[in-house]
Amino acid sequence: METETTYTPPEILDDMDEDTIHARMLTVIPDNLDKTEGGFVYDFTMPTAIEKADAMILLNEIVQLFFPEWSSGEFLDKLGRAVALTRKAATAAETNLTITGVANTLIPAGFLFSTAATAISDNVEFISTADVVLDENGEGTVPVRCTETGTIGNVSANSILLMSSPMTGIVSITNEAAATGGTEEESDEDFSVRIIERERDGDSSFVGCDADYKRWAQEVDGVGATIVVPEWDGPGTVKVIVMDSNGEPATATIIGNVYDHIISPDDRQTRLAPIGATLTVTTATVLELSITADVVLDSEADINDVTDAFKANLQSCLEEAMTEGTLRMTRVGAVLSKTAGVVDYENLLINGDDDNIAVSVDEYPVASEIELTPEASIS
Repeated sequence: METETTYTPPEILDDMDEDTIHARMLTVIPDNLDKTEGGFVYDFTMPTAIEKADAMILLNEIVQLFFPEWSSGEFLDKLGRAVALTRKAATAAETNLTITGVANTLIPAGFLFSTAATAISDNVEFISTADVVLDENGEGTVPVRCTETGTIGNVSANSILLMSSPMTGIVSITNEAAATGGTEEESDEDFSVRIIERERDGDSSFVGCDADYKRWAQEVDGVGATIVVPEWDGPGTVKVIVMDSNGEPATATIIGNVYDHIISPDDRQTRLAPIGATLTVTTATVLELSITADVVLDSEADINDVTDAFKANLQSCLEEAMTEGTLRMTRVGAVLSKTAGVVDYENLLINGDDDNIAVSVDEYPVASEIELTPEASIS
């Protein structure tokens, strides 16, 4: 059965390989001519058959470009614009630097800081986004943003330790919290899903229902999973909880961009939310999960590949838990059993227990640690 992700070539492209095309060509050539392989007629007509077969392959690829399920690149962008959607751009990571030095030293906006280069990676630069003057104790907090977009800027805590160029009056630099919020440009796969959803039901409601707020939030660069809580603080109030597209808590910049996109405080003509609605945008608190299990693998499976696949497959289950308020062991077990390479498993535990995990509306479950122990057999 054909589904949204299954492509069936048109019947016109059946039997269009070069040998079949060439055979049909030879049938219309008079039999009194030599049509054997290596002869003039055979060799003269074969290039045409090859070119036509190649043209049919190209035609098959062109057909797919007109449908978001199978399109890609700039052609998918055109399909998105046709339904008033644009691909979400990459975003830059942000954090705060704790700086000590000489009292009253000015650190201007635009000053560059950096991580240290290593044997396997270049340094990553961060630019200050506001003027900061060190206080009388010679201390200050400087907001910085990575000069490059993407996940390259999501560096760990205590890794931004350098100035790109010297400045007197600074003694020490560090980022006590990891830099977050750096996301890659929206993939073809994710963008096509949004286009299909817009084509299917995007025009069904623009009155401010839950689906509208979710769609509006996910139009913003860097936004991933989204939860909508209606009337959370009385009639007319809506809370939108967003994570970034890496599954991490959204930065203040992303949160602010979501609010501005939906409410448009500076231009009511572009406001998306209905009149009278009061919007709060926030991010969720990460609920860290440690998942362990004993597994039997098939003979060709690698435990590291299986672990990575399980973690990726688990994401949809975690997002369901946000909506339902419970992470169910049975669903986690089902994901594990269906992961490629897993033959059997037992002793599945989450945070050391085999009970369901309660997930509050402001929590985002993340599989921060997965330890699958391969066993020869399970009794």
